[in-house]
Amino acid sequence: MLIVRDHVLSGRAFSSVEEMNAAFTAWVPQRRSQIHKTHREVIGERAARDHAALRPLPPTPYLVAERHLRPVGKDCLVAFGGNLYSVPARRVRPRQLVEIRATKSQVMLHSTDQGADSETLLAVH
Repeated sequence: MLIVRDHVLSGRAFSSVEEMNAAFTAWVPQRRSQIHKTHREVIGERAARDHAALRPLPPTPYLVAERHLRPVGKDCLVAFGGNLYSVPARRVRPRQLVEIRATKSQVMLHSTDQGADSETLLAVH
């Protein structure tokens, strides 16, 4: 954003957003024809190559989550973020470590044991 401020906006006054957009639109081809100071390539050519290398987004969004290990209490509760979260008593033992995966909207508790049961999800809150 600083480069736009310094090369397009600096020292100029615009009477409308359209006038400012026109100045930016006129500046972009000039910038894309310059050699970048870091990678020493023509900016427009590098951008075209980078764009061609991009792949489509995956069908399912990437899950952004905090991940933590916590022990299960004797009461089958797990402490995280100042709260207690329950796990099924039949699927855990006291002091067993469980993995917490916390997103913006939910807390998921997963087993860390690699037993015969391949499903690791214990509870969702």
